Amino acid sequence: MVPMTDDDRTLLGLLDDSPLTSPSAIDDIRDFITAGEYGLAFDTLCSRLYEDEHQVTRTYFERLQAAGKSLYLPRSADGLGELVADANVEAMASRGDYALVRWFGVEVRAQ
Repeated sequence: MVPMTDDDRTLLGLLDDSPLTSPSAIDDIRDFITAGEYGLAFDTLCSRLYEDEHQVTRTYFERLQAAGKSLYLPRSADGLGELVADANVEAMASRGDYALVRWFGVEVRAQ
């Protein structure tokens, strides 16, 4: 049995904590990690989060950014910033979607 690397642990942790629900996507990412294809696993995780418009927490987004830097893929997670719950609330307020902003329980005023 091959010992787990830091990249294995980081990516499996991100996958386990991700909002992904597609069993096939999760299996594909796990297979990439098992094969040592960390860049492909990370890019696939980021792509699926973005394409499926899964909301992520600011903490999870920061973990993605840190993983991207450690894998020498610092820009892979950049587009996911718009999926951060806080950023979504601010964007909704700027569009005047105050009912949705109140649903999130955050007081935000557009300027």
